[in-house]
Amino acid sequence: MLARKIIFILLITTLSTSFLLIVQAGHWAIAADQVAKSARVIKAPLGLPPVPVPADNPLTPEKIARGRRLYYDPILLVDKTVACATCHHPG
Repeated sequence: MLARKIIFILLITTLSTSFLLIVQAGHWAIAADQVAKSARVIKAPLGLPPVPVPADNPLTPEKIARGRRLYYDPILLVDKTVACATCHHPG
């Protein structure tokens, strides 16, 4: 009976982890045309100056996509529990 409980718990854990990874991957997925549009113009929030882009380090779709992935990924926090987007809502 104990073996069945352990197998059940492992199954539920595996399924829930897989679900969370799929949901998180959805946050990382960015349409290529959306990234391309973002690479041309970065709108600063109301009241802030334009975002400076160095001439020797131009924006690319890959850099923007990497930044968005990191924004939603908790890997930057020491204990890897909270992402930037947890508190700093993109809206």
